[in-house]
Amino acid sequence: VLSDRYGAQILSTIGALITATALFSMSTLNLHSSMTSIMLRLGLFGVGNGIFQTPNNSSVMGSVSKNRLGIASAFLATMRNAGMVLGIAMGSAIFTNRQMFYESLKINSNSAFLFGLRDAYIVAGILSIICALTSLVRDKINKKNNLEKDGV
Repeated sequence: VLSDRYGAQILSTIGALITATALFSMSTLNLHSSMTSIMLRLGLFGVGNGIFQTPNNSSVMGSVSKNRLGIASAFLATMRNAGMVLGIAMGSAIFTNRQMFYESLKINSNSAFLFGLRDAYIVAGILSIICALTSLVRDKINKKNNLEKDGV
């Protein structure tokens, strides 16, 4: 309903920015962070993902003809799953690498764990900002491609 009113482009961009804010906020967690603080950050992350996903999916599905909806749906699900798998793998690699780096500096294991986690959240936040920027320009690219198809 919101995407019909405001458009998928702006809602997806806002959702990605909220997600980035949550990820950067999670990078500030420390040994003394309360459960409430953690839950609020995770809740904000969920809200950002929800605001991004729905209009983005709607935009993708709305951009194909009816006879290709099954293909588009399958492709969308495949890309979503591939993104989750690659995101977890990349986040884990960054976390593990950075934790080992901090431990090599003789930082205690709890702090090294948090520093590695912080670095992984920062990279994820940067990727969410890139997502927001690409979401912001996608309608401009689609309009340009449509004009070129129409010979304008």
